[in-house]
Amino acid sequence: MTGTQGQSLIAYLQTPQGSQYPGLVLQVIDTTSGAVLGSVASLNPTPTLEDQSTGSIVLPYSGAYTIRVEGASDRNGAGAYRFKIVLQ
Repeated sequence: MTGTQGQSLIAYLQTPQGSQYPGLVLQVIDTTSGAVLGSVASLNPTPTLEDQSTGSIVLPYSGAYTIRVEGASDRNGAGAYRFKIVLQ
């Protein structure tokens, strides 16, 4: 994704009811340095998408950022998940 220096970003992550894995983590990554700017873990199913967020992250520069979603542990699993990125 791309953003502008000074913009605020909030990322939301949800594992819906019935998901068959131990949890997920979403990370917002500075593509230039590889640094994780913020993250949110969804370890248990939640009823709504906005229940778990990174909180506000101020983007340090204009350009590309990476959004990574991966397992919270090394165990296998399968199922749906949802995420939303809000730029302000």
